Amino acid sequence: MSGADPFAATATAFFRDLQGRLCSAFEAFEPDRRFTARRWTKPDGHRLQGGGESRLMRGEVFEKVGVNVSHVWGALAPEARDQVAGSRDSDGRFVAAGISLVAHMANPYVPAMHLNLRYLSTSRAWFGGGADLTPVLDPRRTQDDPDTRAFHAAMKAACDAHAAVAPHA
Repeated sequence: MSGADPFAATATAFFRDLQGRLCSAFEAFEPDRRFTARRWTKPDGHRLQGGGESRLMRGEVFEKVGVNVSHVWGALAPEARDQVAGSRDSDGRFVAAGISLVAHMANPYVPAMHLNLRYLSTSRAWFGGGADLTPVLDPRRTQDDPDTRAFHAAMKAACDAHAAVAPHA
């Protein structure tokens, strides 16, 4: 399995575009701040190949926000092969692409937000991910909080708009 997997390339292109759009949206809240980007690649001789780009911004609204994209391939470590579906049939070979977002606010009363989306292919392939809000210091904020309900409603609407068209592998 190589990084040339057609769907991994499509997913990586989508994640890179999404990374740019997310960074622009965050920068709109921080007019005097911009993300710094750092490209990375797996070192020569590593069992994995590929790389990605990490973007980080610190500001007044966001203590720290990172939006990272990766596209890697190679062989899973032997101890991980029993934990990843399809890896026995692929001799541990896999390709993966993903985006992660972590936003920590400067205000401790505003929840931090985490998001991860990923595509993984062995002899089987799937796309998944998740998002959450980290609880905040304000004891008055609960699951019944209007902002929390709005977050979960927006996430549900986004998921419902892209309901699975095939059963899980």
